Amino acid sequence: VPLQEVLLRAGITHEECGASRVPNMPMCYNVYWGNTATTYKGLVRGEHTGDLVLSNIAQGESPQVLIYFNKDVYSAYCKQYREYWSWVEKRNQRRFADTSLEGRNYDSKNMMHTFRLLLTAQEIALEGKLNVRRSDRTFLLEIRNGKYSYEELLDMSDKILGNLPTQFDNSVLPAEPNRSKAETVLVAIRKAFYKPFHD
Repeated sequence: VPLQEVLLRAGITHEECGASRVPNMPMCYNVYWGNTATTYKGLVRGEHTGDLVLSNIAQGESPQVLIYFNKDVYSAYCKQYREYWSWVEKRNQRRFADTSLEGRNYDSKNMMHTFRLLLTAQEIALEGKLNVRRSDRTFLLEIRNGKYSYEELLDMSDKILGNLPTQFDNSVLPAEPNRSKAETVLVAIRKAFYKPFHD
């Protein structure tokens, strides 16, 4: 149960609580409240803090709840949250407005590229080669033009992703690349490219 919900049920705020580490239980903390003889420091300081505040708890005091707090995961979440709102602030407003006006709740251009990559991965698994010229151009443009709902696209992408592991397990692709052949091809391409500069 989220701690916020527990405190809401108890009718208190985090400022009225104190926390202490639980010995031999990493990332686990006891949370206390209600003892008027103890001065609790609250659980966090400031709105954007990334850590839990610890209080001096009187010996023998019983905790109200046990909580689990993974600081690394929480910090990563906060970083993603800040990056998202930074993107919102700097995004292409015209493109966003076009998406909103057409009734879509997703970025259709981004979604088109997502499917292009998914379908390219599928082709590599099934055919053993990279198709740069897209035979599915019409389908990709339909996504770009908002033909499909967000839910329809999620269903389609889930099916493609779900099949990829098996498709790559059964692929004709070798387990390791032929590095010698790749180097020979690379040298040939460079020689062909630079030849006009030496003639």
